[in-house]
Amino acid sequence: MPFAAVAAGLALLLSGCAGMGGDRAGNQDALQAEIRTHDLVLQPAGAGPFPAVIMFHGCGGLGGRDRMWAERLRAWGYLTLRVNSFAARGLKSVCGGGVFGPDARVPDALAALAHLRTRPEVDPKRIALMGWSHGGMATLMTLGAAPEEPATGFRAAVAYYPGCRQVHGWRTRTPVLMLLGGEDDWTAASPCQYLASRQRQAGLDVTQVTYPGAHHGFDNPLLGPNPRRIPEALGGRGATTQYDPAGAEDSVRRVRAFLATHLEGPAGN
Repeated sequence: MPFAAVAAGLALLLSGCAGMGGDRAGNQDALQAEIRTHDLVLQPAGAGPFPAVIMFHGCGGLGGRDRMWAERLRAWGYLTLRVNSFAARGLKSVCGGGVFGPDARVPDALAALAHLRTRPEVDPKRIALMGWSHGGMATLMTLGAAPEEPATGFRAAVAYYPGCRQVHGWRTRTPVLMLLGGEDDWTAASPCQYLASRQRQAGLDVTQVTYPGAHHGFDNPLLGPNPRRIPEALGGRGATTQYDPAGAEDSVRRVRAFLATHLEGPAGN
């Protein structure tokens, strides 16, 4: 599918999404242009074009975890684009739910994809999408609207502890890696396990890894080793976050191998 077709499809989707999820003016073109002004890009040293990873933050907005991952990905040889879905919409946190759904971020992902495909330092056929929690759910939802051919859409997708109850599947052939916490009481693992199984039965490339005993946010060392209760989660019912060093280490290793396989990324530390 040529770039013009991708752009046309994106324009159609954006026009159909106007006003969804609390977008202020309902003008997706203006909104996406404003979102671009908040982009955070890290580029590896050396000459491009580089494979790229679009990063989707969680319900609390961009933070230290996103920065650490961006630096890690850059060290592996990937250009990273951290999309700030909140600033242009006047949001700071949606962790209580009901304010801004992950589906409203699908246009953000597709607009970021179209933007990166125009940048000369990016290889337009080697772009991945990666998200955490709210952003992980948005990542999976985006696959339902993305081009079916990975070379013209997303070459790979990674979702850390997404919520899967509202994800209805996808047809794109983009390989997907889901990384789940076995004790996650915010976004339970079982719906994602079921979704992954169903998508594999449909012939799609979906890998899910569940870490026994791991809670929400298990890859984030900034959470610390002790359980932390988030009282506003799940509409006030609350949920637990906790760093899990073993799960984090293994998941980082898997993400690196997964991206290297599907983006043909460089080897190294």
